[in-house]
Amino acid sequence: MYDTVEKLKEYRKKLTVIISNGFEERATRGVELLKQYGIKPERIILLRYAGKEHNKNQEIISTISKELVGPSRYKEIDSGDYESLNMVLGQLEPERDRVVCDITGLSRVIIFSVLTRVYKRNLLFSLLYTEAAEYYPLEREFKSIIGEGDTSDAFKEDRKTHV
Repeated sequence: MYDTVEKLKEYRKKLTVIISNGFEERATRGVELLKQYGIKPERIILLRYAGKEHNKNQEIISTISKELVGPSRYKEIDSGDYESLNMVLGQLEPERDRVVCDITGLSRVIIFSVLTRVYKRNLLFSLLYTEAAEYYPLEREFKSIIGEGDTSDAFKEDRKTHV
């Protein structure tokens, strides 16, 4: 089931948003939408990937996040620093907090690691995901490979950010 990002306003729990600075432009979309809809999380955690190709996204996410929650409630940790992630999640209470994990720029390993830790803490959570405008191979390239067979909905035009 998909909900819009705006649905996050209805949650009565304190939101902890986990996001990454993945290399794709769409990695920043989740935090941009939080700002656009006036959603004020309790805290934002950036799972930071190293490398120059991630610097632009890191800068955008950092700036917007600090506007939303203030510098003291914005934290950057290395994407593989599970000890620091455990410390952050260890401060959350199931009765009080909800985790919103933007999986857009995260690797599968990190997605499963975050979700496992959230599950073990018995925390409520939502996933945020921004679909790509295009996936590769492109539809025309894909059709040339499989002929004119069914490509199902792999190339739908309607791409949105879902919760």
